[in-house]
Amino acid sequence: MFEYQGSLIIKYNLKLLTGLRIGGSKEQFEIGGVDNPVIKIGFPVFEYDGENTLPKDAPYIPGSSLKGKMRSLLEWDRGKVKNNCEKAQKEIPQPKNEDDIKKQLEIAGSVCKCGKCEICKIFGTGDVEKLKKLSINEQPGPPRLKVFDAYPTWDSIKSLKRF
Repeated sequence: MFEYQGSLIIKYNLKLLTGLRIGGSKEQFEIGGVDNPVIKIGFPVFEYDGENTLPKDAPYIPGSSLKGKMRSLLEWDRGKVKNNCEKAQKEIPQPKNEDDIKKQLEIAGSVCKCGKCEICKIFGTGDVEKLKKLSINEQPGPPRLKVFDAYPTWDSIKSLKRF
């Protein structure tokens, strides 16, 4: 088996070039209710850079959202999305009803769960049944990528307070 060699830490600053909204889903619309919830810091104060603090309810990008976007882009790049679309067309060539269309979209939009490719090795796979079928040497092991939440910089907070 392989031995742990160490960690590579990548620090970055994101620059937002277009509008961004990361939020939860709202199943029902209620009169007078919130129709577009946004993910925000839920605790009063967050220590930031030793000098400043982020206010409660400051928006942020969850690490899981960043990780999902990275995985999605890699799957497009590696042709996994194209393969899924072809598989969906093969399994349901002529959708006859809404259920067929939903099934076709589900197949086309699913993430790779093979457990063998580099994407599964980096990001992990949650398909336990598929993993049971792999030999011990084929197992991808634990996910190798850890992505943390991205909080706004203090300058971003100051610019948002102007509005």
